[in-house]
Amino acid sequence: MLSPSAPSACPAARPRWARRLAARLGLVIGVLVVGLSHGAKAAPQDAAPPLPGAVAPKVATQALSYTLRIGDKVVGKREVKVRHVPGPTLESEGTRIIESWIDVEAEIAGQQVKVRQRATARASGGRLSFTSVNDENGRVSEVQGKRLGDGRWLINIVDRTGARSFEYRKSQVDLCTLDLLDPELHRRLTDKSTARVLLVETGDVLEGPAKDLGESTLKVGATELPVTRATFTPTQGRLTMDWNLEGLLVAYEIGFMGQRMSATVTAPPDARVWGEVSVPLRFGAGVEVGEDEL
Repeated sequence: MLSPSAPSACPAARPRWARRLAARLGLVIGVLVVGLSHGAKAAPQDAAPPLPGAVAPKVATQALSYTLRIGDKVVGKREVKVRHVPGPTLESEGTRIIESWIDVEAEIAGQQVKVRQRATARASGGRLSFTSVNDENGRVSEVQGKRLGDGRWLINIVDRTGARSFEYRKSQVDLCTLDLLDPELHRRLTDKSTARVLLVETGDVLEGPAKDLGESTLKVGATELPVTRATFTPTQGRLTMDWNLEGLLVAYEIGFMGQRMSATVTAPPDARVWGEVSVPLRFGAGVEVGEDEL
């Protein structure tokens, strides 16, 4: 079992959005049956029509597919979409929407393990909110979190035992696991020598040393991808991550029920078409090359 950091004291009065979440406890199973199976929501019937002459912002989407393995055996897959919605002006940062689908089915220590997770995060500036619906061998839970502008986190959890809410101070959490999929916010991991990472699956926090290992390469099919590599090592086990030079997570390795699980993209992601890539131009494994040297 994990040993998370202890959350700060719960607020005396549960916020309205927490009460709404509690009222949805009986709907969690239904959400999994419909949402996890079909991965889509019906469009609202009473949506307001667009204003005359209004132009919808152009959304840039990058999709990644991962193969999940324990040793040499394929045990599942993961699908991730990173969407960038431009802001109202050229100077504004815009919003990134991250969607993640995980399906794992494996036999571990003679027992069948089936895990499904559907998670969505919305990031703008330093703010981020997420919802994660999880099913582990039929044990269903939903975790919602919101990082406020002052760095505090508000967490709400619904499972078969009921609903509960609590808060983390800024000093207790540096980033969440969905930040690791964000092309910009994943850098929070190595901003400090010790990182505190919120697990969106459980609402727990892991703490341990984080280290930037610099540049390397990752082979994806016939392509050698230049990547930046980092590790995060809490007492529960080591996490290794590779990002391409545009900040997309292309490979990682984690502990999973006493085993080591690896994930690698099935193909190099499409090039990013929004914003500026704020990493130096590199070639090969960690050799920086200036443009005047090309």
